[in-house]
Amino acid sequence: MPDKILLVDDDHVSREEMKGCLEEYDVIEANNGQEALGLLNKPNEIDLMILDIRMPGLLGTDVLKIIKKKEPAPIVVMLTGYSSTDTAVESLRGQADEYLEKPIDIEKLKTVVAKLLEAKKYKSDDAGSADINQKVERVKRFIERNCLKRVSLDDAAKTVGFSPKYLSRVFSEVAGEGFMDYRLKIKTNKAKELLAMKGYTISDISDKLGFMNPESFMRIFKKITGMTPTQYREQGVKQAAHVLPAGKSLSTGKSLSTGKSPSTGKSPSTGKSPSTGKRPSAGKRPSAGKRLKTAKIARRKKKK
Repeated sequence: MPDKILLVDDDHVSREEMKGCLEEYDVIEANNGQEALGLLNKPNEIDLMILDIRMPGLLGTDVLKIIKKKEPAPIVVMLTGYSSTDTAVESLRGQADEYLEKPIDIEKLKTVVAKLLEAKKYKSDDAGSADINQKVERVKRFIERNCLKRVSLDDAAKTVGFSPKYLSRVFSEVAGEGFMDYRLKIKTNKAKELLAMKGYTISDISDKLGFMNPESFMRIFKKITGMTPTQYREQGVKQAAHVLPAGKSLSTGKSLSTGKSPSTGKSPSTGKSPSTGKRPSAGKRPSAGKRLKTAKIARRKKKK
């Protein structure tokens, strides 16, 4: 469908000239400002308005101020036969998107119109994309908040006003994964939390997360994590068992508070007994006098 343009000029010849160069668009005409406002006040699909400043009755600048208060306002190109800086400033202050001087340069008019309509199209596309992204994020939050329930694609589609088929398509495009895959991933993450807790059997967790039966839960859990729920739970127990008790050195196993060896109870630096503070006995050495007496007895025996 071609873009719709409203030409507003009291000069019939000027309107015909502009209309002739804008054949690719759907062009409608108004002879003055009041007539233009009448068209805009009715349901319409006007994308761009070419508005002359000097007309009988309402001036183009007055019409501009009125239509820019409407939502959504069309793009406005102001035309003036009075080349002056003041006219340009007044037009731009009134939020005109562009202004051209008369006599109209037809090629320039075509270029300006094409550029403004293209910019509007991209702006509209960006706004639409942002809205879709927001709705997909809303669906994600809906899934997360209701992960313990059986949430269907239909349920999620109703929260954002989409058809299930359309939501399925845009969810995959925006999130990079399917609706069902995302829902099962969230349930699996919740299952991991429950498996780390005591008191929940596999059957309990399956029922709590809304699976049809434990077998279905185990099959999906293994597909996503690469292990069964039981294997995941046992792995967590083993990891917990390898945690060193508090207060022990990881490298020596000695008490960090006393520095004593757990097997002997002795200080590794002094070798003293913690109870007496003395070194262990290695046998007493004889005195010098006693050693001399022993030596004399030995010589007498040798002479005999």
